[in-house]
Amino acid sequence: MTNFVNVEFLINCGQMMGTSIKKKYPATTDFLYIRNYLSQYYKLKKREALIMKYRHSLNDPFTIIDDLSKGIDYYGIKTGS
Repeated sequence: MTNFVNVEFLINCGQMMGTSIKKKYPATTDFLYIRNYLSQYYKLKKREALIMKYRHSLNDPFTIIDDLSKGIDYYGIKTGS
């Protein structure tokens, strides 16, 4: 059985600043796939310039996702992170 994770994305610059979306992904989904989706959704021309960060709770600092070939589960991201 596949574990799914609800992830919320928030853009912090550009004309869509403050826009957020929530998506459900299998925990094994890699960030290359997610980056491509976000680039299309937010209409970004340079997907390589997209910097993705995460945090496990609101009080934690953000951590940059530096290896896009790894999956959501590799970074320990769970629903609510």
